[in-house]
Amino acid sequence: MFSRRFAVFRRGIALAQVTSVRSDQNPQSFELHSPVWYRTSRDTAWRTGISFCLSTRGAVIHTDDPPSVFDAVDVVIAISDTGCLAGRGRVIRTQPSGGASLSGDFSIAVDHYSIGHRDTVL
Repeated sequence: MFSRRFAVFRRGIALAQVTSVRSDQNPQSFELHSPVWYRTSRDTAWRTGISFCLSTRGAVIHTDDPPSVFDAVDVVIAISDTGCLAGRGRVIRTQPSGGASLSGDFSIAVDHYSIGHRDTVL
């Protein structure tokens, strides 16, 4: 009798069977001024910059030589002396700093980051 009454619960909760959940809300971003290395598919060497802010879906990076909008980018963001976040994304916006310099900011959209040791990534 007991088992028939609660037989519905044997299958589990439907939400627990889902392996990933996507939110329609904007991800929370964090201010993070940290060294960044990035390269496009056309680059043979890593370029450098400084992160402004970071979220689970991307980052804003300041650099002397921003890539073009829609470029695919590999990015490595330092989170400690040896640790980093590594991801692959696409440039979604660029903003020149103004004046005669070529420096500017660019925003990237990243599907996910991996946490790793910077020496093995770079």
